[in-house]
Amino acid sequence: MRKALAELSEDERHALLYLADLGTAACLSGLIVSIMKFVGDLF
Repeated sequence: MRKALAELSEDERHALLYLADLGTAACLSGLIVSIMKFVGDLF
C-alpha cells in the first residue's frame, strides 16, 4: 500500500486524504447519531 501511495502525485495524494477524512467524518457522525438515538430511547 505504501508503495502505491508513493507513486501518486502530490495532488492525487491530497485528494485521497481528503476523501478518507470525509469518509471518516461521515462514519463518526452516523455513530454519534446512533448513540444519541439509543440514549434517547432509554428515557
